[in-house]
Amino acid sequence: APVIDRLASELARSVDAAYLTRYEAMARLRTGRYHDVALRSLLDFALADDAQICSDLLDVAGELPSAELFETMCLLLVHPRPVVFKGACHSIGNMAALGGISKTEMRGLVPLLVRAYNSVSDDPDRHAQMSELLRNLPPGVQNTAATRLSRAPAARPVERVVSRNSPVYRAVASLSADIRQELPARDNPMLERVLFEAMFDPMWTKRYIASLFLIAVPYKECISRHVARLAEDHPLREVRRAAVAFSMRLGSRSALTSAAAWAASGDPAREVPGLVTLGHWATDIDRDLLELNLHADWERARWSLYAAGMSGNPVLKAWAEDTSRSSRLRTGARWWLRVGSRVMD
Repeated sequence: APVIDRLASELARSVDAAYLTRYEAMARLRTGRYHDVALRSLLDFALADDAQICSDLLDVAGELPSAELFETMCLLLVHPRPVVFKGACHSIGNMAALGGISKTEMRGLVPLLVRAYNSVSDDPDRHAQMSELLRNLPPGVQNTAATRLSRAPAARPVERVVSRNSPVYRAVASLSADIRQELPARDNPMLERVLFEAMFDPMWTKRYIASLFLIAVPYKECISRHVARLAEDHPLREVRRAAVAFSMRLGSRSALTSAAAWAASGDPAREVPGLVTLGHWATDIDRDLLELNLHADWERARWSLYAAGMSGNPVLKAWAEDTSRSSRLRTGARWWLRVGSRVMD
């Protein structure tokens, strides 16, 4: 158990190749002989009152689907902390993609899903994520839930079937062509498809897996540089937003210049990916930049704390001891000081 606890902590804080190895290790433990020990460790860490990051831990818990865990995650969809809500969404989506839960069992849990959906329908962010979650469930479950929803699901950002002549697909094709120009072997027929899945596939699990695949390719820095450019320059807002979100998942030092500008932009769709990227890759984040959002609402402020915590910024000690700061900021800073910063090896 202590070894698995340490792995859960490292998985929560790991980036790049370290994330891939920790996730694979925890997935194997979760599906092996010690699956109950792994689940207990993941839930204990993720649901602790002062835990600052937990989405990936709830996600990997879903590597061994069961009706009981599906019910647990449905109950967490109404959790007040957004990171828990997001992790529960990803875990349910993961279980739905892996299978192993009968449609009868899943339909029996529809009332919990509907209750959660209806309770967050006035929150734009949660409504959008719950809408995507419902679309990722088996059709029979979707149909069972549809008549009980208090509000129609949000529209898909991009339709599942996209013509190669659409502006979105042309943006990906152009991105792929620019990247291939810098590769030793320019014939790369899979790159365009994987890029499209990483940026625009309606299923979170496919966007996530495609992003993980591209983290591991040897020309990731080249991809990251071109994606950051797309996020800045493309005329279509939906393409720019998808590129920003993908840049955050992909991560690299090549995106740091753009990330600093995004973090200071005042646009929440850019602030969060900017601060996440800085937390994952920067070595010395400017304190003024970290302070920029601390007096805003907590949902914006906590990402500055995330960037400081992941990068091990010295400002954490000052925040933890400053009684003029909010209790949530002081508690969060102490958590980071106790748990540690990002894991990269």
